[in-house]
Amino acid sequence: WLARARAGDRGSLDRVFAELYGDLKRLAAVRGRGMGDTLSPTALVNELYLKFSGGRTIDLSDRLHFLATAARAMRGLAVDHIRAA
Repeated sequence: WLARARAGDRGSLDRVFAELYGDLKRLAAVRGRGMGDTLSPTALVNELYLKFSGGRTIDLSDRLHFLATAARAMRGLAVDHIRAA
């Protein structure tokens, strides 16, 4: 699915998110810790999806690379959220 997503297939990106949703929510819970109720793990994963599906081609080689990139992106989203508050 990642290879298809790299090629621009948005349906495959949806499938990657669906398959790894539990892992992404766990990462989001860690990234959002200390933020109170201002940004839930679900909201953070949703923001991540919007970021990843924003039209840019993603270049992720495997599951670990996807999760590492997602964790970094969630950190950035959380920081942006804090700055905006």
